[in-house]
Amino acid sequence: MKGRCLACGALSYAVWALLAPTTDVDFLLAGLMICVPLGWFFGTYAFEGPARKMLDPRRWGFMLLYLLVLIKEVVKAGVFVTGIVLKRELAIRPGVVGIKTHLSKRWELTLLANSITLTPGTFFLDLDERSKTMYVHWITIRSESLDEVKRMIAGRYERILSRVFG
Repeated sequence: MKGRCLACGALSYAVWALLAPTTDVDFLLAGLMICVPLGWFFGTYAFEGPARKMLDPRRWGFMLLYLLVLIKEVVKAGVFVTGIVLKRELAIRPGVVGIKTHLSKRWELTLLANSITLTPGTFFLDLDERSKTMYVHWITIRSESLDEVKRMIAGRYERILSRVFG
């Protein structure tokens, strides 16, 4: 556990130092005061397995890919919802859909739920932990097939998240 905490703290501090607008000692010390508790928290609760697994560059590459996909999907869904709002007639078919997920770790499920909620037109409602079913409100249900619904809402995130935390 110590190794994971140290790795998380060192990584978060490295990112802090790289993104720092200044190299003042006060600013760098403030970063240290923030990154040490973050490192402890994430090292203790977020990641499983040895620290070297967490430092794997492929994991960080998949996290970057996840962020890029999230941004793309948020913009794409935002344009879609804007189109719905700007039409004279409100052409929506709202409903709640159940999506089965293969993700099992809490951080994977949390990020998936947050990604769904951040995407305009969808809102995460609940998770049945026994059956791994996420309930999502969708502004316009575009398919009757559950497999197609899963692919449209969660599939784009699920594949990448399983690689980040897997």
